[in-house]
Amino acid sequence: MNKKIQIILSLLVIFGMILIPYGETSAQQDPLLVFFNPDPAYLYTSPSNTTVIDIDITNAVDIWSYSIVVDYDESIAVLQSYEVQDIFNNIACQYQVNDPGHFGLGCVSWGGVPFNGDTTVVKLTFVGVSTGQTPLTFDTLTNFSNTSFNQVPIDRQHGELNVVDPSSFIYLPLIMNVSVQGVLERDGIEVGLAGLNYGMSYSGTTSNAAGNNLDFGEIVADTYRITTNHARALNVTPALNKTFTLSSGASEVPLLRLAAGNAVWTDNVIDVHDWTAVNGAWGDASLNVDADVNFDGAVDGRDLALVGGNFGLTSSVAYAAWLP
Repeated sequence: MNKKIQIILSLLVIFGMILIPYGETSAQQDPLLVFFNPDPAYLYTSPSNTTVIDIDITNAVDIWSYSIVVDYDESIAVLQSYEVQDIFNNIACQYQVNDPGHFGLGCVSWGGVPFNGDTTVVKLTFVGVSTGQTPLTFDTLTNFSNTSFNQVPIDRQHGELNVVDPSSFIYLPLIMNVSVQGVLERDGIEVGLAGLNYGMSYSGTTSNAAGNNLDFGEIVADTYRITTNHARALNVTPALNKTFTLSSGASEVPLLRLAAGNAVWTDNVIDVHDWTAVNGAWGDASLNVDADVNFDGAVDGRDLALVGGNFGLTSSVAYAAWLP
């Protein structure tokens, strides 16, 4: 096909996507996902009163053009500016609308290349108007087309923007007692806190002190989702949704002991792969440092005992009874 004709057809596709809804037909097997990142997003009225939210896509196959239409509550925030990312290496955006409460964008590969994979399509900079929460909603006109000018299957994941006044925050101390089963040293355990109401996040690493060994200091009083990131153990993952509400009457998280034996520790399950890892490094920890699940510098029967004792255990089972 003549390149000039192809570009003209692509522009027609954009306006067709925006103005004339039609059936989704494409060779793409799995839906393309379009979503806001971060979600939920938080905008603090001081000191900057702005925040940047990306519109991202994953699982794109031969994308040649797209239209994105977003609605939000202009009484909470307004879109101050936006930055289109050139995902085609030569992009043309003939449709651009930025009205209070409404954003529209239509772009095409202008003699460039189709896009495959995952990327950020556009960056949105919002400014706060008043405290509160607004949905970020993809209109049904948000669509993507491939090189055959067919819309691809798509999942639209709506988002949320919270405008918060930090002057209303109350700060309180928070301490924790964290250890790992079968491990004498208590230092080096990473713990994360993600605030659910105000979006403040904190992280800390345990010391080797007895008793409470992690002091977050003064942090915003809120409900926090707790996660851990420690090698060779079953970790507390975001999916477990283990939350703790920090208040004047509650400033100490209940004792947390991580289950050990997860030599392949990124999968959060203790199974035959962990047994194989320990068995394969038996007698020589340098062959696989993660096989030393009790951190004593050797791979031996003590490590295998931890794997065997917790065989079949998952994070969801290990921490089912832990109520922070």
